[in-house]
Amino acid sequence: SDDDERLGASSMQKFHGEDLAISHRVKGQQEELRSWFGEAVREKEAAQAEAAQSDADFSSSMLQIDGLKSSLEASAQAKRREAYSAVAEYNLAQARAKKERERAAQAA
Repeated sequence: SDDDERLGASSMQKFHGEDLAISHRVKGQQEELRSWFGEAVREKEAAQAEAAQSDADFSSSMLQIDGLKSSLEASAQAKRREAYSAVAEYNLAQARAKKERERAAQAA
């Protein structure tokens, strides 16, 4: 072992700045990187799922709004048809009344 006290400086077993625990440190760093990467992947997947849910919610609300808009437009169109029909009936009644007055005036 490099820590053996019987070994002197001339045995060239220990060097200044030598990292004897490099394999252990590198392994720890690799595990830490794997952990960070896994966390980043989970965060990205969660963000994508949240964005997809947000898009789905938006689409659903747009469909509801479109349905409401269509319903209101149909109702407004029905009201316009009723109003046009009422005006047409009124005009016909006025025309009939005018003809009656003209017949009465000719008969008299």
